[in-house]
Parts: sequence; C-alpha cells; structure tokens
Amino acid sequence: MNVKNSNLTQLIACVLTLSGLFFSVRFFMQVEFNINPQVWFSAQYYEQFIPFYIAIILLLSGVFVFTKYSQANLYLASFGLI
Repeated sequence: MNVKNSNLTQLIACVLTLSGLFFSVRFFMQVEFNINPQVWFSAQYYEQFIPFYIAIILLLSGVFVFTKYSQANLYLASFGLI
C-alpha cells in the first residue's frame, strides 16, 4: 500500500509540475513589460502578473511534492489539494 501511495503522489506531482509549467509559459507570454515608470504604479500593470504568479506557485507545488519538501502543504493548501 505504501508503494501505491508513493506512485500516486509522484503522479500528482508530475501533473502539478507540468500544468504549472504550461500555464507559466502561457501567462508569461501575455505579460506586457513597459519601460515607462508612470505605468509601474498603476493597478492595471500589476494585475497582469497575478495569473503568472498563480501559475508559478502551481509549478512550485508540484516540484515540492516531487522532492518531498517538508513545507509543501502550505503551497498545496493554496489550491485546496490537501
């Protein structure tokens, strides 16, 4: 039974990592960087980074589960996976 749980955990980690990688690349391509400093202090500029940030956290969650990081529960809880 322990081997079965380990395999399931590794499968979940791979799915989280691959989906996090996919969405990270997808949302990064949508981010528009602007060299105008006046734009940096607007809410609209920072709102475009929110999906990218969530995708990075998803990617980290998968990596942490895969490497059996002791604090992985904090990241998994943000997605309701524990």
